[in-house]
Amino acid sequence: MKEVNSWSSGEKIETFGYLILDSKNSFFRLTPPTTKKRTRLGFGNTGDDYLQQIQKIIETSKSDEHFGFALSIFKDANSESNPKFKIARYFNCLECLASNLKKSIGSRKAVKILIGLENGAISEINVAGKKYRYDVIEVSGRIRDKLFHGKQFNKKDLNEESRDAYELYDSHPEKIAESMQGYCEMEIARWANGASNGKIKN
Repeated sequence: MKEVNSWSSGEKIETFGYLILDSKNSFFRLTPPTTKKRTRLGFGNTGDDYLQQIQKIIETSKSDEHFGFALSIFKDANSESNPKFKIARYFNCLECLASNLKKSIGSRKAVKILIGLENGAISEINVAGKKYRYDVIEVSGRIRDKLFHGKQFNKKDLNEESRDAYELYDSHPEKIAESMQGYCEMEIARWANGASNGKIKN
């Protein structure tokens, strides 16, 4: 399943080889694509535990259409070539998983509750000697709002606490996208394991 492979690899799915058959023989030609050479770290990311996690995601996507749709959004985000658009797509994935929490509190607040950071998803990053400290969900949600409604995202669209992040968005949007990708991956795994705040608070 392409969606699960996308979750596992953090990349879009590409051709990696060709199988050539004739009446007598078969030949395989490997064509390795470019990759981030990603390595998953931490307990549960190797061997049988990891295979069981993959199986849970597959089974949940088949039995839970809502989760399957979020997984599809995540796959599309991984395939997006524009890092600024990636940010918005990753937010959409989390927003989908937070739909049971939204009610009257709004998307950004619901996503923060979903990932268990109700008081703010603060990220700190140092790029070219400058430190940026910002609420990645606040920033990403506002980016998504503007892009989705057909408007240019500007510095004035951020609250005072997050305005320093506009420079990061403008010059290194992939850094914000990477943070959002991590939250999506974590929440997809939690949902498949029955531990997501969005799933258990119907």
